[in-house]
Amino acid sequence: MKKGVVFLLLLAVVLGCQKAPGPGGTSSIKGKVIIRKFDPNFHFLASYPDVQDNVYINYGSQPGVGNSVKTDYNGEYYFPYLYSGAYTIYVYSLDTTQNNPSGQLVAKQVVNLGNGKDITLPDITIAK
Repeated sequence: MKKGVVFLLLLAVVLGCQKAPGPGGTSSIKGKVIIRKFDPNFHFLASYPDVQDNVYINYGSQPGVGNSVKTDYNGEYYFPYLYSGAYTIYVYSLDTTQNNPSGQLVAKQVVNLGNGKDITLPDITIAK
């Protein structure tokens, strides 16, 4: 009887210590944001790295913004020290379809991250 209770308490402690997605772990996510520039009639002009733009991260199914960083001079971003779990990385883009009243769309990528893993996501391309 005592062994069963001790086992259940130990199991509860171990399961209770698992961390949800978010900051504090040993994993990271990085990537790059590329701009596709259009003229006022939405004709393509050029592509280049998106410098000093905000990149956002959501932790798991948590509502709202978990954190944000700015892209560097190469359009690259980096979210270090993450626990394992699901993450959504996103950037706002100009709505070239003109279907969204705000004039913006979300360009996003979802990734499942393991412990001690460093993931480089494919480029996120946005319109400006």
